[in-house]
Amino acid sequence: FGILQRALWMQNALNWQHYAEFAESAYNKGSFEVADNLIRLALSCAASFADGDYRYISTLEHLGDVLVARSKAHDACENYTRAYNLLKKFHGLASLNALRLQIKYGRVLIELGKLSEAKSVLAEAQNTCSSYLDVPVELTVFIEAHLRRVRSLQQTIPNAVKLVRNDIEQTQRNTYSRLKSPKSAVTRNSLTEIKAVPVAVPAAVSGLNNQTPLA
Repeated sequence: FGILQRALWMQNALNWQHYAEFAESAYNKGSFEVADNLIRLALSCAASFADGDYRYISTLEHLGDVLVARSKAHDACENYTRAYNLLKKFHGLASLNALRLQIKYGRVLIELGKLSEAKSVLAEAQNTCSSYLDVPVELTVFIEAHLRRVRSLQQTIPNAVKLVRNDIEQTQRNTYSRLKSPKSAVTRNSLTEIKAVPVAVPAAVSGLNNQTPLA
């Protein structure tokens, strides 16, 4: 039974790899409905992995990316929320992948008018940026810009969603749909790049743990 169970697990992991690769290919071609179907199949495979497996967390995030591209912000937010909570629980948020997820999660929360939640997520990301070394300056700039937007909207605009929606829709093409450029500060990683990139931690710094993600 042990051998059979291991064989089934290996086959499931291989299926996840294939579905994830096909989903990414469809996504990059702009076939978002096909990508949606494929990434859900990958997610069903990843659901059988051990608790905290980064492949499952990453697949949740990328399903969120696909849903954003399909203009389904509410559904995307649900998947980003699950990915964020699992990443925080099992691996901590001191990684470049975590910062990128927080930026995307924060943007969707802004679009949905959940400004207090967006502020909390982005402020947590800003704290990581200020506490650790080797954080790309682009990420810091994006986080600070979104925090300023949230504070401004909270102070002056009762219905922030209407005013930010157009801007969000215009910039989504650059931050979500055009994912081929590795230079984009908020581009997601490949669906099959399953290891989080840890942020370098100076010896004197305390606070968030820089945990090593599961392979």
